[in-house]
Amino acid sequence: MWNECNDHPDTCFCEHTREKFRRWLRRKYGSLKALGEAWYRYSYSAWERVEAPRFQSQSPECMDWLAFRKENYYELYQWKIQILRRVDPDARITAHGVAASLDYTYGDGNDDWLAASQVESYGDGLGDGAQGDGSLEAVAGGGSCSRRLPGKDISSS
Repeated sequence: MWNECNDHPDTCFCEHTREKFRRWLRRKYGSLKALGEAWYRYSYSAWERVEAPRFQSQSPECMDWLAFRKENYYELYQWKIQILRRVDPDARITAHGVAASLDYTYGDGNDDWLAASQVESYGDGLGDGAQGDGSLEAVAGGGSCSRRLPGKDISSS
């Protein structure tokens, strides 16, 4: 699962994704009234009028959009893992990321710890791309954070 565990900043805003976001919001809030109160938006007359935010901020709708994106992305990630397990039930599945939780959790929904929890081993690729001496420690403690994933074989390249 090479680098499959990091969400990409090119976010999909197609109708299918927007509709899935609306279903996610319906499950979370139950009604437009509850959504409007949570988002401080009181004029929604139909779920179809609710749109995903195009820019990130610390507003409630952006926090919901980020939570949805993360859940949606890792649902797809788990689907890929299930396919691999069906093809080869004895395979040891390894994922590889870029320690993105350190920089991109807020904007992109990356979660190295969640990604690692779904596979047998996990690695990151900041070693050669890091500033400084090339060690993971040179990247805001990236190596030490990654090594704290409990019960996982951790590697860096």
